[in-house]
Amino acid sequence: MSTPQLAKLTALYHKHLDLNGAMADYEGWLLPRHYTSPEKEMEATQDSVGLYDISPMAKFDVKGREIDPSLRKLVKHSVPIQVGDVIEASISSHGTSRGEVSCLRLAHDHALIVGSANQRDSLSKVLEHSEVCFHAVDVTSGLAALVLIGPRSVDVLSKLTELDISPNSFSDKKCIEGGVVEIHAIVARSDLGRLLGYKIYYGWEYGEYLWDAIMEAGHEHKIAPIGFEAVRVLASR
Repeated sequence: MSTPQLAKLTALYHKHLDLNGAMADYEGWLLPRHYTSPEKEMEATQDSVGLYDISPMAKFDVKGREIDPSLRKLVKHSVPIQVGDVIEASISSHGTSRGEVSCLRLAHDHALIVGSANQRDSLSKVLEHSEVCFHAVDVTSGLAALVLIGPRSVDVLSKLTELDISPNSFSDKKCIEGGVVEIHAIVARSDLGRLLGYKIYYGWEYGEYLWDAIMEAGHEHKIAPIGFEAVRVLASR
């Protein structure tokens, strides 16, 4: 008889419990389905701003001197990936699709590859056995990650960073590194349909600290924590 796998916990697990999150399995991790109701959370996000924990996403730190041609070979992307670009592309190995990933080009020799939680093992194998010239490290459990979604997301995040994230200068599918409440973070513009959105990747040990800072900064905008049920519906629209 096989032993059932225990669900993994994000750095914000206890924060979700404190907020009465209805916890459920999400790709092998415990995340809140909702805090109030999916309908109320969608309304709050569409009217102002919502905050969502995406820490379970598979994350691989990639470094190498010739990283651009290596990345393009890996994801079958013909156009050069410029520093600051985020590209979404399919990744495959030996003719088998491993699903879509996001490649964040952070520097001339540095990138972050992000996939779904379910892709972690397959991505690890692809990167380990790939013939491309870079070194990849699994940082899934080293980086927490949050998403701010909604028309007021830029107003909230701008209070916490000196990075220029204004929609006119920081367009969708762009990324930048810098301080967010004095924590080193990677910020990626990631709109959800017509909703303005920002993904923030940062040290796991600062999980609750940044969450609290964002919630405080968003208080005047009635920021709402949102669960994966609301996000699924919003993503399908």
